[in-house]
Amino acid sequence: MTKLLEGKDSGLLSRKLATIMIDIPEMKEISWEDLISNISRSGYLSMLKELEIEHKNVKEAALI
Repeated sequence: MTKLLEGKDSGLLSRKLATIMIDIPEMKEISWEDLISNISRSGYLSMLKELEIEHKNVKEAALI
């Protein structure tokens, strides 16, 4: 029980950091249809590389 109490603040912070905010006013200005139609595979892969995000299918996707 003491370990739970000791980790409470850390757990609450983790929950807050992992929460996806959906009430952002600027998001209402985005045309999602235009955004979706402008996504390209090469741009997606380039962004993953730039952000240093590894994905198990990136090598496979690059070959397609």
